[in-house]
Amino acid sequence: MNSVVVEFRGPFRLMQTERDRLRRFGKGTWVCRCGGQPIAEHTNPKCDACGSGGDCGLDCTLSKLTCRDCGSTI
Repeated sequence: MNSVVVEFRGPFRLMQTERDRLRRFGKGTWVCRCGGQPIAEHTNPKCDACGSGGDCGLDCTLSKLTCRDCGSTI
């Protein structure tokens, strides 16, 4: 299944498959530049669009990403 980059944050990118986009199974999967899958923390409040029941299309509640493999963090 093809994946596209939806968002970049430092060395990390948010990848979404066609299935994610069409069926809204979530925001996608964060991947580090080294190829590792980071640990994501979501403690930020929702943006105005998501807070009112919409969908901004980004991972607006993301507060921290830490790669288990290389130690990169934002």
